[in-house]
Amino acid sequence: MNKRLSFGFVTLALTGFGLPAFAGPPSTAQPVDWTLLSRAVDRQVDGKWTAIFPEQVEKLAGRKIRLTGFVVGEVSARGHDILIGAHIPGCTCAICTTVASAMFADIHLTKSIASARGQLVVDGTLTLSRDCNGALYYSLKDAAVVMEYPSS
Repeated sequence: MNKRLSFGFVTLALTGFGLPAFAGPPSTAQPVDWTLLSRAVDRQVDGKWTAIFPEQVEKLAGRKIRLTGFVVGEVSARGHDILIGAHIPGCTCAICTTVASAMFADIHLTKSIASARGQLVVDGTLTLSRDCNGALYYSLKDAAVVMEYPSS
């Protein structure tokens, strides 16, 4: 079965049940999995709390990656900054209510957008933050929205 045909079956299967098509279009740039990103942990090093990233995540730092996530909150006043998370906002299941700095990314867009809702696919350069004082671990610089799956 060719890739386009199998993509169509996956999309049909997901959207047929009222779920957004998480797979996205066929692409050479596959999104980085939130499961990998969520493996970052807080550790006390020399009396200071710091984020420790898995080796695979460390290798992605400074590189252009693709990330899929759900918009959390509103677009900034200038329209260049958004926050995305691994889980659907407002969902109350046990998985979605697990909140951690490793489950969100601060997105800094090169082009402003008026609004964003639902699920986004974004490309940008990954920056890691080791600061555990309420900071998010991940941000994408020079990012662009590749695709948007609006909320219904």
